Amino acid sequence: MYPSKHRASILVTVLWTIIVMSIIALGMAYESRSDVDRTILMRDRADAYWIARSGVEYSKHAYAISRQRLDEEYEQKGKMTFEFERGYAVCVMESETSRMPINSQNVDLWRQAFKIFAQDDQKIDELVDAVFDWRDKDEETRTNGAEAEYYQSLTPPYQPRNGTFMSVEEILLVKGITEDMYYGGFRDGQKRPGLKELLSIDNPNMGRFDINTCPKEILIAFLEITPEDAESLIAAREEKVFENVNEAGEHISIEAAENLNKFFIAYRGNQFRVRSTGHLYNSPIKYTVEDDVRYVGGSQLFMTIAHKDFTLEHVDGTFSADDENEEE
Repeated sequence: MYPSKHRASILVTVLWTIIVMSIIALGMAYESRSDVDRTILMRDRADAYWIARSGVEYSKHAYAISRQRLDEEYEQKGKMTFEFERGYAVCVMESETSRMPINSQNVDLWRQAFKIFAQDDQKIDELVDAVFDWRDKDEETRTNGAEAEYYQSLTPPYQPRNGTFMSVEEILLVKGITEDMYYGGFRDGQKRPGLKELLSIDNPNMGRFDINTCPKEILIAFLEITPEDAESLIAAREEKVFENVNEAGEHISIEAAENLNKFFIAYRGNQFRVRSTGHLYNSPIKYTVEDDVRYVGGSQLFMTIAHKDFTLEHVDGTFSADDENEEE
């Protein structure tokens, strides 16, 4: 017989062995489960991606049908949902005239855009002149603007572009433009849009917005209506596309009608942007892609100008296809 102390040490060793083996087994089980979870995540992301891509192609197909009038009863809409076996794609289409071009020479557009940030005409003039001075090639300062001398006096100093804006974010460098103006905020209890939601780098010669595809922020700023009224107008155009601005006028106040005729048209161009978000049934995973395309007709039908892939960074502001509006 073993001494009692010896038997006790054997028991302790066995217990420690069991504990160590249990820890190893739990670790292996956890790692195995993690591998399964990662595999499911990658599978769901891939499915959501291809649903989003399919949404883009279905949107282009719908656009081609409407342009070629293959189906007289078909009506192109700015927002569409396409169902698939594992999920659905919510697609929002914007024409090239849906946002204000940052390189626009249209003073009226700039004045109206800045009106949501400044009610004082003097302040609006300062902002407009500063934008135009930033872009022009000379060093002659406009009445309320700023040229190199002003920017060189800042800490740190820098030079104005003296050329066209290269990105929307660049406007933050212009005299008088604040982060609140760029990102937006609240005033009088109402959410006001920021310049990043109003501006685009596209189509500098655009003079008026497409009433059927422009985002809510454009409607708020250029019709001077509330977010609720803008959402009501969007709901109406999703029900039936406006053939002209007069049809849109039936859904806004008389006060807003002047700006409607001044800043908006029912546009039917060849270039547009499709933003498609793929959703999975019974999964929180979603994936967003965005294509800029031009309808060219013929056997090719479309030419892709640009493609954006948002991967896991599911952004919701750029295109004003707000997530809460996507979830129908």
